[in-house]
Amino acid sequence: MRNNSISSLFFVILIFCTFSAIVVFTLIDVLEEYRGYSRAKQEIEREYLSSKKADVKSLVEFALKHIQHNRSQEEIRLKQSIRERVYEAHSVATHLYRQFNSSMDEGELKFLIKEALRPVRFNSGRGYIFAVTMDGIEELYPTRPEMEGENLIDLKDVKGNYVIRDEIEVVGKYGEGFVTGYWPKPEEDPAKSFLKISFVKLFKPLNWYLGAGEYLDDVEEDIKGEILKWVGKMKTEMGTGLFIFSPDGKIVFHHQDELIGCDLSDPAVSGGRLFVSQIWEAAAKEGGGFVEYLAGRADANGPQERKISFVKSIPGWDWVLAGEASLIGIEEYLHLQQRELRNEVWRHALIMIVTLVVLFIFIIITAKYLADKIEKGMDTFTQWFKRAEEEAVTIDSSKINFAELKRLVPPANRMIEKHKKAEEKLKTLLEEKELLLKEVHHRIKNNLQILSSLLNLQSAYLKPEKLAECEILQESRTRVNAMSLIHEKLYRSKNFSTIRFNEYTKTLVDNIFISFDVDPSRITLNYNMQEIDLNVDTAIPCSLLLNELITNCIKHAFPDNREGVITIELHKLEGEKTMIILEDNGVGLPPGLNIQEADSLGLKLVETLVKQIEGKLELRSGESGTRWKIIF
Repeated sequence: MRNNSISSLFFVILIFCTFSAIVVFTLIDVLEEYRGYSRAKQEIEREYLSSKKADVKSLVEFALKHIQHNRSQEEIRLKQSIRERVYEAHSVATHLYRQFNSSMDEGELKFLIKEALRPVRFNSGRGYIFAVTMDGIEELYPTRPEMEGENLIDLKDVKGNYVIRDEIEVVGKYGEGFVTGYWPKPEEDPAKSFLKISFVKLFKPLNWYLGAGEYLDDVEEDIKGEILKWVGKMKTEMGTGLFIFSPDGKIVFHHQDELIGCDLSDPAVSGGRLFVSQIWEAAAKEGGGFVEYLAGRADANGPQERKISFVKSIPGWDWVLAGEASLIGIEEYLHLQQRELRNEVWRHALIMIVTLVVLFIFIIITAKYLADKIEKGMDTFTQWFKRAEEEAVTIDSSKINFAELKRLVPPANRMIEKHKKAEEKLKTLLEEKELLLKEVHHRIKNNLQILSSLLNLQSAYLKPEKLAECEILQESRTRVNAMSLIHEKLYRSKNFSTIRFNEYTKTLVDNIFISFDVDPSRITLNYNMQEIDLNVDTAIPCSLLLNELITNCIKHAFPDNREGVITIELHKLEGEKTMIILEDNGVGLPPGLNIQEADSLGLKLVETLVKQIEGKLELRSGESGTRWKIIF
């Protein structure tokens, strides 16, 4: 029997163990890389989907907010429109009466005025001017001239309201006003009635009243048209956009123009009915819902692409608003990642095999040398852990010569790299957020300044005798400037959540003095203010409060160019409370004035703003001046 030497046996066993270790560790590393890729793929897909969901939901919410704002203006727009048309007609009638009153008899004058107003049309030809005597006789009815000359005092709408009597009562009491009625619309089902709002105004010279009316439903249709134009102008990322459905499955609007008007309920459209039912089911959920589906590409080339939509119904309208985003990007990204990972796995395995072979040779040379190297390797890790506490430093694998320790290098370095990338990403996100906030405040400031300039331009076109209108525009401009100044301060500040309100107050007062051309030598300003920071939600109503109170002082406290003093105090109280005091030594408020019952817009605005900041208002006024004290 052949005797084997211990060294030979040890050498064979060592080679076998080393080879086995190489194979095992390589397989483990490859499997771990693939498991890591699988987890990363799921995480990337989840994050990508969440991001797209947030994008389309934000897009829909933004558009819906705009739509709801416009819907809230329906009745206001209608009333403003017909009131302006009636005012214009009243001006025409007044002018004709004054010009020809002395040269025509009453019958000729009536005929002249009616024929001047008869062709007047507005609101896409729907609106017209009518005239009725205070006895209920129809003098002018352009769309039904056969009714002219008849007494319609007993005319009722479909709900039994005496409309003519209501109009006469409003004109008799107030001289002008709005009256509502319910009537069938031309070319509509006669059994259906629609709300119609009319504005009437007394024309005293002929004992008439002039009026105009409009269906609220028609104004709503106009607003829908405006909304579609606005949505069509919205800029979105490639593969992302909005579309609007009607109840019958027709696409009212789509960011792909060729799909507008498409009827998805048509059986010829494959999967159309199912898609419509999914859309309406998601829209019926409280707060809206998401729908995933396959659809053709925007360029009509290639296979269908995966898409996701957030849908939400528009309250009060029979529309569903949806935001759509393509998910094709994630599939291309994951395919690329898979190919790169495969190459990385083989490259990593080769490096590991070579490294382990080198380590095997070193093991054979000497146990002591191995022990020394192990000790040096442990020292390297110890030093790295100490340095890693202070800075994001990686381990140089070339300094580690043992597989047992070298296997720890890639995970440790990846951990450091991930931490470093996370810090860099966080820093980038913070910088982007800061830049975005600065841009938002900058744009708001610019838009408010444009609005201020428009108000200034409008006041320049008013005639000198329209002093009240000029003052209203000037007051509106100072309010806009007060809000604009808030956003200018935020834009120039490093802190976008708070305003140094004592500094802002001085700038605001200086701007108001310049706006009203106040001589600083006539009205002296005294400040007693602590350094106080207010958040934006509180600073804006406070700025409007100061604007109204200071403007009121300038306009009313010192009549006939009297000299005076305005004192402004700002103090921090216990319990996180803040106190603002504005005091003047002027003539004081009119005796018996109750700001809750006052018809002044400024005083009503003061009361409203104090409630908005949940504050308490104390007012003291007399011959020695007025003192406003607000605690919030």
